Amino acid sequence: AFGPYFTDTHHTPWGAAVNLDAPGSDEVRAFLLGSALAWLRDYRLDGLRLDAVHALADTRALTFLEELSTAVDALAVELGRPLGLIAESDL
Repeated sequence: AFGPYFTDTHHTPWGAAVNLDAPGSDEVRAFLLGSALAWLRDYRLDGLRLDAVHALADTRALTFLEELSTAVDALAVELGRPLGLIAESDL
């Protein structure tokens, strides 16, 4: 593998899970967070829809979704415009 983007620590119906809490996950989380914020900031999207969040296994004290939500709220204040997150879950 070229990067630790997926982990066998957790499994999803589609295979290995996105690596949000295993070794190498700091870089994966930073990449995903940076990409999400870039879409909102650089391409002026009003929000993001997150698909299948029930499959995001994350055992950290601060989950990726909490981290993303906090970062999006801060970016909305910085940009002076509302930004939204919509999450789809089968739970």
